[in-house]
Amino acid sequence: MYLWMLLWLLVPIAGIILVFVKGYSYRFVPYIMLSDPDISATDALKRSMTQTKGYRGKMFIADLLIVISVVVLTVIFIFIGRIPGIGTILLGIYIIALIIFLNLIFGILGASYYDKITKENPDRM
Repeated sequence: MYLWMLLWLLVPIAGIILVFVKGYSYRFVPYIMLSDPDISATDALKRSMTQTKGYRGKMFIADLLIVISVVVLTVIFIFIGRIPGIGTILLGIYIIALIIFLNLIFGILGASYYDKITKENPDRM
């Protein structure tokens, strides 16, 4: 999956955009390989592209909303961090929590989209 994304990144000019599109196309590969251990890697990529068709924009918007909320919270906690004494402690706790939970949030979001799409469209399996 990451090898194909690297190859798409090497395309001149449009490579950066293609990496984002393909990243959302390949987003279900880990879940497909977990649910069907006998599937080959290329078949998992093809199935993921089929399953994400029509949902990539929705997944992008959901990810974008999470990123925007993280940016807003970070700005708020930077201002809180300017409070002498306790502010730096709260800012440190926020940064540690962000590092720990942000990847978990994106993973849960991806898994919930995979579950939703496979239940709505069992013919795409």
